[in-house]
Amino acid sequence: MSTIDLPAVSDLLLRYLHLLAFAAAAIGVALADLALLARRDLDAPLLARAHRIVWLSLLALWVSGLLLFTPAGGAPIQMGPKMQAKLLVVVALTINGAMLHRWGFPRLLAAHASGAVEGLALPVALGAVSMTSWLYAAFLGVASPLAPLFGLPGFLLLYALALLLALGLAQFWLGPWLARRWAMQ
Repeated sequence: MSTIDLPAVSDLLLRYLHLLAFAAAAIGVALADLALLARRDLDAPLLARAHRIVWLSLLALWVSGLLLFTPAGGAPIQMGPKMQAKLLVVVALTINGAMLHRWGFPRLLAAHASGAVEGLALPVALGAVSMTSWLYAAFLGVASPLAPLFGLPGFLLLYALALLLALGLAQFWLGPWLARRWAMQ
């Protein structure tokens, strides 16, 4: 008769919780994009609901992620370059999310109400950082085979390049597109 390996089962459950929290966050981000892009008009109530889903999911991701680094034995797991990069990206994602909440969404709603194109620059930039950071954190979750090749500098350089591309697209395409779309109401 075999016995149950409780540390392995608890690790499995934490990983599953982490995956479910990421799925919920992805749904929240998709709902926010829907609120912004699916209709001619901004759906502010849907954006507020999406924001709540993303923050609760991010909290669950932080808790489950930190618990994964402290196994049942109590000694923290050593972080390699991939996990160091993931931690830095998630810290950036969290700070960016706070900035979106504090400055981005209010400016987005004000720009939408007034039709002021200039008011879109910050929310669009913060949105680009958010989307890039979520996608990059997910990439890092499966990037183990690249860790020996990239190391921390390589992972951070790739993240910086992804951010530059996303910011460029956001400022030169998404912001003007939203301004034109909302002006046509």
